[in-house]
Amino acid sequence: MTASLRSTALSAALTLGAASAQSSTASDGPTVWGGISSEVLILPTLYGALSLPLTTTSPQVSVRGGVQYLAGEVAFGADLLLGSGPRGLYGGPSGALIVGTSPGWMAGALLGYRNTLSGGRWGYFVEGKARYLFLKGAVTGHYAGATPEDLSFVSPGLGFGLTYRF
Repeated sequence: MTASLRSTALSAALTLGAASAQSSTASDGPTVWGGISSEVLILPTLYGALSLPLTTTSPQVSVRGGVQYLAGEVAFGADLLLGSGPRGLYGGPSGALIVGTSPGWMAGALLGYRNTLSGGRWGYFVEGKARYLFLKGAVTGHYAGATPEDLSFVSPGLGFGLTYRF
């Protein structure tokens, strides 16, 4: 009888432990990101995004969509974030389409760190990125009738701000 009781208690403890581990991972839901982001030659500007987890196992995979204002242009971006959840390092491929007077695109990668504030829903992030930037007709000549030239270069950038996890 005692062995049966121990077996039942062990089974219940393992079941509850597994359930609590799943619920803590599953609580890593949608996250709102807001802060300051920059690209080379462009002053830091406002950045906002929403990320959704695609997996609940480690490594966690999330997709993040965001908007960044780039001195007269607006960049609509998407990032695939590979990391360990709401705390720790993350990174992955990054891309954006730029709309405005000089449309273009960016493609590259980012690496960042995020953490929670006092273990709650609020948190912070800091990230670095290296993306290839292309802008159509962004460079104009110095004389009348000059044909605008395309601009392309590797654009390192930094971003930091706050997160709120639902």
